Parts: sequence; structure tokens; C-alpha cells
Amino acid sequence: MSSQDGIPSCQHLSLARSEIGHISTCRDCGVVQLHLQALSLRLEDEAFEALARMVGRASLRLAAMDRLAGEPPRGDAPGRPAGLH
Repeated sequence: MSSQDGIPSCQHLSLARSEIGHISTCRDCGVVQLHLQALSLRLEDEAFEALARMVGRASLRLAAMDRLAGEPPRGDAPGRPAGLH
């Protein structure tokens, strides 16, 4: 999509939303934006996919460490709010 002066204007589409922020994309630019509280990060599609894989692996490893230690899953721990700390 282009604006009147020939410079592309972004059309942000929401991909996901939670209590800590949201993720949107502009398909014209090929950019994904992560908005986490006061932090916004713009990534090209490929970089976002790499980040998503890395976060997924880290989440699985963290859950495995918790299981080995006999701890409850982090999202289900009483008194432990989800979010950034």
C-alpha cells in the first residue's frame, strides 16, 4: 500500500495479544513488531521466525528444568503473575 507521496504506508495487522503486550505485522514492509510494555521491536519476517523458534526452545528447556526440579509449571504457580519482571 502506498501513500499519496509514493512512500509506502504501513497497514498493521494484529497477530497476537496478551497481558504483556502484542504482536503486529505489516505485510507490505515484511516487518513484524513486538510491543512489550514500554519496548517495541521491529524485525524482518525471517528474524521474527528465528526469534520465535529460539523463544520456543528456551520455553521447552525451562519447563524441562522445572520438571526435573519437581517445581510446578511456571504459568500455573500460585502467586506468580505472568509477565515481564
